[in-house]
Amino acid sequence: MKTLLFADSWQQYFAGFGLDSFDDFYAYPRGTKIGKNRKRNVYRLTFGQGTEQRAFYVKRFTNPHLKDILAARRNFGRVTSQARAEWNNTNLLNENGIDTYRPVCVGEQTLLGVERKSFLITEELQSRCLLDFVLEKWRSLERSHQEAVVVSMAELARRVHRLDIALPDMYIWHFFIDEDRLDHDCHLAIIDLHRMRRNVKSPLRKAADVGRLYWSLADDYFDSDLKDLLIRTYIRGAAKHALRVADAIRRRAELMKKRRILEHHYNKPKPGSA
Repeated sequence: MKTLLFADSWQQYFAGFGLDSFDDFYAYPRGTKIGKNRKRNVYRLTFGQGTEQRAFYVKRFTNPHLKDILAARRNFGRVTSQARAEWNNTNLLNENGIDTYRPVCVGEQTLLGVERKSFLITEELQSRCLLDFVLEKWRSLERSHQEAVVVSMAELARRVHRLDIALPDMYIWHFFIDEDRLDHDCHLAIIDLHRMRRNVKSPLRKAADVGRLYWSLADDYFDSDLKDLLIRTYIRGAAKHALRVADAIRRRAELMKKRRILEHHYNKPKPGSA
């Protein structure tokens, strides 16, 4: 069984470029590859010409891992495709004033109710991947601007966690920054939400997200004072659990350091989500 769902008037827009069915979107041959692994790939697509040109990202999923299928079922109380899960998660964050990309189309192919393939198309964010920004401009920034970025990451994490949401993929390369507003405030968005978890009550489970973020801040760019600022900002107002949460953040970061290599992310900056 194949299904399509569009936001607003996007069905008519894509029909103008000959995209009407699940297969049209899933097998669309054009676009620039952003990231790819065995279970999913991400491409940047453009439609139209000149001033009418618009850009989108399509994330395609194939035969997802059983753990991801079960996690989506726990989140929504029923079997849900990876693309539909991210569609729902993106809308939830947008509804709560947390900036992320805006979904325009989701498609699913199921067999006996189980996902075989799915895809999500989102509008391109009018901001820049924070990792790319750091690699190019971080060392030339005033210290106050560096601190503003770190504080903004911590505050975004707090806002997400106050909704009892956990984001296991909260790494620096999944934040986007509006450079034009940096002199006035630091405005960040976050992407890559298909593994987002709802109804997470445990402060320590939420702290694991910040631990992963802490790990993703490379020492060559983020000194110990900036990393301490991340933790201090995040635990502010959480007196009851503050010390335990701070310790959990550092322990998770150490665990990530043992499990994963960070340097290749900084050597190959990501222009989008994978």
